[in-house]
Amino acid sequence: RRFKGLRQITKLGSQEIVDEYEPLEEGLDKVTDVRSVPCIEIKLSKEALDKSDKGYQEPIDESLVTDVDPEELMKARGRGKGRGKGKGKGKGKGKGKGKGKKGKGKGKGEEKEWVPVTKL
Repeated sequence: RRFKGLRQITKLGSQEIVDEYEPLEEGLDKVTDVRSVPCIEIKLSKEALDKSDKGYQEPIDESLVTDVDPEELMKARGRGKGRGKGKGKGKGKGKGKGKGKKGKGKGKGEEKEWVPVTKL
């Protein structure tokens, strides 16, 4: 959506995070992991902001903004009505896990002791 007179300052940066891990066994040293995580800060205001900031964005022209009634915002916008009418993943002739004729499973019965067979 677009708002009349909305100003913005955007800043990119990074945050350094230090993780320390203590060993479960005695006699081992602590392990320290330092990582840098990127972050973005966006400041929005209808009041005047610092125009000299390099991330400053002026409000867009008011002719590009359309007024919307609050009641219209409450109406559904046509999203999330289901999964569509595509081909989908229905039951078909595909390779998959199923009850085939090859091999036998282990079963859930008691374990039997095997005796080697010798030929005479």
